[in-house]
Amino acid sequence: MPIFMKSCGTGDNACHSEVAYGASKDQACRGWLSLKDMPLGAKYYGGMLDGQSTGCPDRTLYERLTELDAWQVCDNNLKRYIVPCDVNASYLFDKIDDGPYCGEVPGKTSAPMPSGKVMDPGEREIVRAWILAGTPRVNGDVVDCGGGAGGSGGAGGGPNGQAPQAQINHPGDMEMRPANQDIPFIGVATDAEDGDLGGGSLVWTSNVSGVIGTGLQFNAPLPAGTHVITLTATDSDKNTGTDSLTLYIQ
Repeated sequence: MPIFMKSCGTGDNACHSEVAYGASKDQACRGWLSLKDMPLGAKYYGGMLDGQSTGCPDRTLYERLTELDAWQVCDNNLKRYIVPCDVNASYLFDKIDDGPYCGEVPGKTSAPMPSGKVMDPGEREIVRAWILAGTPRVNGDVVDCGGGAGGSGGAGGGPNGQAPQAQINHPGDMEMRPANQDIPFIGVATDAEDGDLGGGSLVWTSNVSGVIGTGLQFNAPLPAGTHVITLTATDSDKNTGTDSLTLYIQ
């Protein structure tokens, strides 16, 4: 995800490195978020306790994001970094979308991410679409958000106005395509309040490959397998609409 590359770093001693994690058994194995893409948590990685056991299990980056609380108090409740299908419950998205910013104790708020940098709106919408799509993994695993393929509908995400309508015009549903060759993807989206949508407000995902593109039109190759392709449109009120189809890639 682009936010991982733009935050305060994943180097050997950066604030999101394995050294910073320090899982705490007496705090449900929470610790400072490490964005390093490797299993972490069973031992300390720096300081006087380097190499010693924490009493916690190792967790992959995906597991740390989706299973651990962010150690930030929001309305007297702890929020997880990522809750698949639920943008509003995902604290990582709060941090890149102008809040709300919570804190380690009530009344003390944290800072936005990425620190001192401007995040491209299209990249932010990619993160949103990934969450709304059920946080698909590269191995094809995805959380079922309760929606169905092949239709257009709203997925919520905002309190105001109507959800936009998204439509995939190309390719067609149930088509067979050769693997690793560019496929043209074309779609449209309209919103009652905003009119025609485009750019970073349209995000395309595959349940196998994750995010494959943004905007009204682009080309992208897909690996072999059965892909559920989803177009997610997001309006200015953060309401979302989706359209999906299935491709057989051989």
